[in-house]
Amino acid sequence: LTSHIVGFMEEALFTNDQDPYWVLEQDETVNLSLSEDLYVDLNGHTVDGDGHVIMKIRNAEHDVLISDCQNEGEITNGSAANYGAIYLEKGTFTMFGGKLTNNHCTQTAAGGWAGGAIQARGDVKLVGVILENNISDTEGGAICMREAAKATLVNCTFKNNSAANGGAIYAPDGRNEITIKNCIFQNNTATTDGGAILTKGKLTVEKGTMFEANTADNCGGAVLVMSGGHFQMNGGKFTKNEAPKNNGGAIYISTGCTMTMDDGEVVENSLIDNVNVFPLE
Repeated sequence: LTSHIVGFMEEALFTNDQDPYWVLEQDETVNLSLSEDLYVDLNGHTVDGDGHVIMKIRNAEHDVLISDCQNEGEITNGSAANYGAIYLEKGTFTMFGGKLTNNHCTQTAAGGWAGGAIQARGDVKLVGVILENNISDTEGGAICMREAAKATLVNCTFKNNSAANGGAIYAPDGRNEITIKNCIFQNNTATTDGGAILTKGKLTVEKGTMFEANTADNCGGAVLVMSGGHFQMNGGKFTKNEAPKNNGGAIYISTGCTMTMDDGEVVENSLIDNVNVFPLE
């Protein structure tokens, strides 16, 4: 670890008597397996996985905090058969600023693990993060949420991510909760359903959020909510999303779901029969 990330304890950017804090001094290739809390400042530098998993946090409820004081740092080129850049078994993964780009989950078995940039069984909190060009061969181009994981996304950009289902985010458990505030989802793609997001849990979209030009080959150009899920729209805009082979150019609401739209716009999305919100019969 010290060969890649320098600044532990009295040499660190932050210090105290218990927690490990690290500051990156230069671009590095990193492949870590941890069983402790971790706090890292990218400091404007790049962490490159060189085609391997970059960070695995396992075995206990540990917390990971990544910040980027320069807002130019990047976590990139993480890849594995089970997950892409980051795997969080429990605890909370929090990231302020920086980018997660060009990470790849290569798992091909149906129902296997997924998540091009992040796979989380614990909670994910992202603020001001750019997630771009991440790929999963199965689910969750950028993020795969497992078990009862929750995600809070603020001022983030999801762009050009791709997967079979959930081009940007895949959350297939009814306990999953996703809250989105002032984010952009643009040009994400799914070869099956949910161009940007596929969820079976609760999805809340707040004001300032834009879903634009996302595509699913089958249903839900931007969002597909599976049976039992709930979609709460308090604002935001869905525009120019497409589901060219089936229905729900913007939003696809399956049978057994609920949707509440208190504010926002759903306009100029394309699909068969020009229906923007289409329930699965």
